[in-house]
Amino acid sequence: MERPSGRPGGLSHICPSWTVCGWSAEYCVDPTVRGAVGRGYRVSVVRDAHSAFDSRAARAEQIIAVQNETLGGDFATLISAVDVRF
Repeated sequence: MERPSGRPGGLSHICPSWTVCGWSAEYCVDPTVRGAVGRGYRVSVVRDAHSAFDSRAARAEQIIAVQNETLGGDFATLISAVDVRF
């Protein structure tokens, strides 16, 4: 989306990168990361700062591992919680 001024919409000119963590890897973290990347933000996912519930198909640890593998690389940079700097 473009503003009439020709600059992209959003706040990417003020805050060009995001660091994402959260509760539900597949329901909150994944769509947030994909949405931010789609809007032009650089995104880091804190690989050990998101979680999941066990499901019938997979245990929480497996879901987290799949999300980290899916989001890392093409969508985001994976970092560890100890490496987060504000």
